[in-house]
Amino acid sequence: MAALTPLYADGARSYLAYEAEVAFNTEPVAPALTLLRNTGNTLDLAKNTFLSDELRNDRALMELRHGNLTPAGDISFEFIHKEYDAFLAAAMGAAWTGGGPFGLIQGTGLYSFTIEKGFNDILEYFQFTGCVVNTFSLNFSPESMITGSIGFLCGDTELTQLSIDGAEAPPDTLIAAQTGSPYDSWSASFTESAIGGAFTYLTSLTLNINNGVTPNYVLASNEPIEMSLGRSNISGSFTCLFKDDKIWDAFNGETEVAIVIVINDPAATDLDYTFTLHRVKYTAASTPVSDDGSIIQTFDFQALYSTGDTSNMTVSRDDSA
Repeated sequence: MAALTPLYADGARSYLAYEAEVAFNTEPVAPALTLLRNTGNTLDLAKNTFLSDELRNDRALMELRHGNLTPAGDISFEFIHKEYDAFLAAAMGAAWTGGGPFGLIQGTGLYSFTIEKGFNDILEYFQFTGCVVNTFSLNFSPESMITGSIGFLCGDTELTQLSIDGAEAPPDTLIAAQTGSPYDSWSASFTESAIGGAFTYLTSLTLNINNGVTPNYVLASNEPIEMSLGRSNISGSFTCLFKDDKIWDAFNGETEVAIVIVINDPAATDLDYTFTLHRVKYTAASTPVSDDGSIIQTFDFQALYSTGDTSNMTVSRDDSA
């Protein structure tokens, strides 16, 4: 008995694949796209529009035109060893260095990617070029995988019936994704210098990188000719049980602190990441009371450049078994 041919696309049959570009907004000449594990995405084409200013005695609007292309969107994920390293490096504007542990610091490099959003069930493929990482976030919550999101601004989008990988449908040469298990919040550890060591009463934490990317448009083209990186802005927030005055005093006194986040491999094979924010100032604090339960404090923080570390945050990755 033959299976029915799908008429409509299903998320269960979709995929994302990517490759770094050599030239901005240009598909690789010999594509070798790598599958990307994800939990969803909002990548789509958008366009600016503009109306004619003509005035008429019947109050009618006569003309509307499409303007610049503004493809963009987020890819959400559960954090997995090495799976998102290319995008984390792009978010930091730098390349990984060393040979175990590997290091990453703030840089000024601009990196772009071609991303394919494929629907194999109906043989339709969105191809996004010139994808630059604007934001990168990680989220830590109790009883949860460590999740995150990558926000892209892109140069162009096409919808075709053939995959980039070799003009085939469905594609058969996509490079496999990493096979490791997602990291979970139980396996992470945190330290904060105001409390003098392990931060054991955190209840949630979010870490954000924002690059303030700006597309550059010129006359006679509706695609950006380049993307400009803004300042590297690393910030975040956390909630914690109200234990004492140490963190609040650091906020009130505008005292700089250091925050270290260690993400350990759930299989205990030393495949860990360490995120070190060397100079942090708290920017907001709140201690609301809404019921008779535990008091939860919220603190917002801003990372600053550390001259000695030549970065606003350093990241290391251990690949040892």
